[in-house]
Amino acid sequence: MRVLEPTCVFSPASVTDILITLNKLEDTPCKFAVRSGGQGPFAGSSNIQDGVLIDLVSINEITFSADRNSLVLGSGQIWNVVYATLDKQDLVVIGTHTGDVSVSGSLLGGAMSSQSNLHGWGCDNVLSHEIVSLRGGGGNFGIVTRFTVKTYRQDLIWGGGIVFEMAQLATLIDGIVNFTNQGVLDPKAHMALAFVYYKGPYKDWKPFMEYVEPIINPPIFHNFTSLPSVTNTMKIDIFGNNSAASVANDVWGLQETFWTFTYRNDPVLPHLIWVQCQDGVNAFLTVHQVAGFTVACIFAPMSIPMIQQGLKNGGNAMGISAETPLMLFLFQLTWNDAADEEVVLNLAQSLIAQTNDTAHSMDINYPYIHLNHAATQQNPPWGYGEGNLEKLRVTSAKYDPKVSSEI
Repeated sequence: MRVLEPTCVFSPASVTDILITLNKLEDTPCKFAVRSGGQGPFAGSSNIQDGVLIDLVSINEITFSADRNSLVLGSGQIWNVVYATLDKQDLVVIGTHTGDVSVSGSLLGGAMSSQSNLHGWGCDNVLSHEIVSLRGGGGNFGIVTRFTVKTYRQDLIWGGGIVFEMAQLATLIDGIVNFTNQGVLDPKAHMALAFVYYKGPYKDWKPFMEYVEPIINPPIFHNFTSLPSVTNTMKIDIFGNNSAASVANDVWGLQETFWTFTYRNDPVLPHLIWVQCQDGVNAFLTVHQVAGFTVACIFAPMSIPMIQQGLKNGGNAMGISAETPLMLFLFQLTWNDAADEEVVLNLAQSLIAQTNDTAHSMDINYPYIHLNHAATQQNPPWGYGEGNLEKLRVTSAKYDPKVSSEI
């Protein structure tokens, strides 16, 4: 993606530092952006050209309440550090299972966790924000500097990943569909299924699974653990190690884009998505030589327990409410050279449009667009529902009357 160069970078150490800076910026035409972790994959998500970048990296506290039932987290902290701290206390908070991303960006976008079937999304477990925000509303109402979040007791877990040959394709897709439907039977289980295509002959399917008790091969995962595999890293371990392992082989410095949509869980659509993805990528590679090109098709279940937990405490700004399980789907494309951005983004947009159109034609599309994995060309608030969207607008007008941010 295009590299942006701010005029200056400011790393505040306190709320007072931020207030002084914002007051000064309001009196100038200078634009600014805010960064907590900077993992957003598109230009402008956490940076700015010729403006002021406010980097929250120094606001990174981890402070327990006296009874250890809650935790204050600084916006600039990352989840790997949070989980490592909590593991020493046999505790966990509801964040994201991608350990190298920041607290703020993930919580403001929702934050799906391996604990979400039991306790809801990360945003559902925020007790309070320092400054102004709505749960799940994104960073549109000022700069959130700290979150007070609930803690839960956590023993060892069973988790990791399994790599399968392409010959297992149909069985694995059927397995993720059945798992999503069966979430109500065992909310301690969580998984996602990823197909990964590397340029060249290598392709594989990778389920990432977690069970939040130290039980090997729980029955709900039988459709996966009973199959012959290429590699298997499933083991009993502390929660934080599993989160760290999920990103241990990530390569930094690549170009990247995410595109996502949601549909009502269905046994046919994921097979069609796979065919459309394979055909689209193969056609693309016959025309374009893109160094370092990979594409991942990722299916992330949203079970009935997860949806119900999100509604339990009055709901959140995301507006997810369904009587049937949902599937969050996303394309993740990576490549080496920024010069190839246009052709790769065109491919990604074509793939997501085709799969979304297919879901619409089957009458199983669901309007929710996951903010944490949406492309800049997508519009997540549109899927929150008009009632929630109006609530966000009213809040923005009240706390941000000069419109320094917008929905």
